Amino acid sequence: LDEAARAVEIAQEALESWPDDEAMRRRLALALARTGRPQEALALLRPHVERHPDDAGALLVALRLLFQSLTSAGGASATAEQRQRAREYARSYLAAAPAGQPGREMVGRWLRYLEKAER
Repeated sequence: LDEAARAVEIAQEALESWPDDEAMRRRLALALARTGRPQEALALLRPHVERHPDDAGALLVALRLLFQSLTSAGGASATAEQRQRAREYARSYLAAAPAGQPGREMVGRWLRYLEKAER
């Protein structure tokens, strides 16, 4: 806790020994996100959430990272693929997260924003 850089080191070391450990790749992705390495985190989270569309925690982190990249510099550098992925992840999150989950309202707003921007 609160030692994300150390968590990255530990997860990377573990993956050297067990490269197929999907749970460790998820942990590494979350630690990378906490250390401000969004592209590396997304590269690991993308295959995970596509295989596990019910993992609300990983989806929420992936969405936050995607949304930050979509809205930075007014979204000028966002690709259609990134916007589509964000919409898909938001829908998956809303389907997976239980009612009352703190992130549901925020993700709902993000999805409305993304769908409005699509038009």
